[in-house]
Amino acid sequence: MVQVRESGHLEYVLFELLVLKNHFLSEKEYERCVGSRAELDKMLKHTGHGYPKLCRFTEVVMRAAGSSTMPTFRYWDLGEISKYWGIASECLHFVGSHNRTHQDAGWRTSVIARLSGVVEPIWHAVTETVGTSLLNPESMEPEVRQVWELFQSGSIDEDDVTARIRSLAPMLNERIAVRLARSSSQ
Repeated sequence: MVQVRESGHLEYVLFELLVLKNHFLSEKEYERCVGSRAELDKMLKHTGHGYPKLCRFTEVVMRAAGSSTMPTFRYWDLGEISKYWGIASECLHFVGSHNRTHQDAGWRTSVIARLSGVVEPIWHAVTETVGTSLLNPESMEPEVRQVWELFQSGSIDEDDVTARIRSLAPMLNERIAVRLARSSSQ
């Protein structure tokens, strides 16, 4: 039972990452991933914007924005999640006679020990963070998008991102305030 739940939870994490990484994921693309680990891996590895770098950019921008009460978000390592999924799947889709697999106490002990190595880091990430948060490059303010493109290309580093976002903050905050005022008066 543990294996089934763990594999299902990992599959949900992978689904969440697939949606976060591919904002315009079509139903047809999603259907190709259902039941096909190879296709899911391919979609997760295909990076239109570079998931690890976008995670880092999001963290730097949020920190630069100066929120003293900023929650801790989780950013999954795609390689680790895929490895965990493989381990959980091995324990779920075992091959062999019952007396050498799930009916054997030694086999169960080994599986539980192996799954603990999967469950513990995921449990820590889930319980110590509030969720996943990524800035969507398609909906960034033009100035922030320009900073993102420079960071993504390697033209600037995290310190440059911080400095640029801090210098843009007053203008961006005023723009947002004007938008909010307009929308509340309508």
